Amino acid sequence: MRWCRKLRRKIPLDPPFIKGKPTADHGCFLFNIVEKLLSLQSEIQQRTHYQRIGGEPVLRELVHRFYAIMDELPEAYGIRRMHAASLDEMEQKFFEFLSGWTGGPQLYVEHYGHPRLRMRHLPFSIGRGERDQWMLCMNQALNEVVQDEALRRELSGAFAKVAEHMRNRAENIIPLPLAN
Repeated sequence: MRWCRKLRRKIPLDPPFIKGKPTADHGCFLFNIVEKLLSLQSEIQQRTHYQRIGGEPVLRELVHRFYAIMDELPEAYGIRRMHAASLDEMEQKFFEFLSGWTGGPQLYVEHYGHPRLRMRHLPFSIGRGERDQWMLCMNQALNEVVQDEALRRELSGAFAKVAEHMRNRAENIIPLPLAN
């Protein structure tokens, strides 16, 4: 393993053993590949969702498409009726919130303070159906707008956790019989 200490020098990624027998340099080649993969993984982990999605233009497109889908799908009527006739103001607020939530500029906080998501949603009765309608719209928007499949999965999972947290209506509660 002493040869590994010398591997910090730049070695081309061309494998030295493509023609003929493997040589001592084949370890350098493999080490180079692993080093590059770890570097890429580290770079991806350091980039925010905001950067990975494509910044402001793609995030705006995602939010716009989300509300367009909500407006278009009959299956989303339950959540659509919770909003004003015009979705313009909500679209802007949601974009500002997602900007900060995905690791970009904290636009929502700058304009309105702490999001207090659960508190802001308490006036609305949100159960499984509303959660599922919201996720239907968001997943469709993610599929249409976000090109990176891994990022789509990550965002969908994160959105699902938030959507579940917004539920505020007890469902399927079996009442206990009253004692005489």
